[in-house]
Amino acid sequence: MTDILEKFKTALQSTGDQYHRLIILVNCEERGEQEIVRLLKEDRNAESLNLNLELATRLLEYSIKQRPLKITEIMEGLVGGTPFPALLDHIDILFEPSLKTDTLSLLLSLSKSKTIVVFWWGALKENKLYYAEPGYPEYKSYPVHDFVAIDAQPQENL
Repeated sequence: MTDILEKFKTALQSTGDQYHRLIILVNCEERGEQEIVRLLKEDRNAESLNLNLELATRLLEYSIKQRPLKITEIMEGLVGGTPFPALLDHIDILFEPSLKTDTLSLLLSLSKSKTIVVFWWGALKENKLYYAEPGYPEYKSYPVHDFVAIDAQPQENL
């Protein structure tokens, strides 16, 4: 766990000068996640945002057809209302096919104005970030480019 904290601290320091200030922590176990949240809470008064809960609550006031059009606006409000950096957890809702959202593009866009740390449950293999398994409607793969991805469990991804 010390390794993930060190990598995270280094990434947090280095992103300040980058155009996209996005750090994705892949498969960070609960203990590691708690340590990172604790560290940021002590140092910067940051809190973890349960995106599934917050975004779903705000989307309820819109029709199913309006939701894809409102997702960016709602996310800007959610991220803008958090202390620095924004800590996003439980992000599964962003992969809901009916929202028609390119999750990584949205996160990159939001990270232009604020450092964003995302706890991502998926895989990081050969410099590609994955969410879900092939064949599922939520499945996505993204090249790691213009953001930092840290694998908390790299030995499992070999």
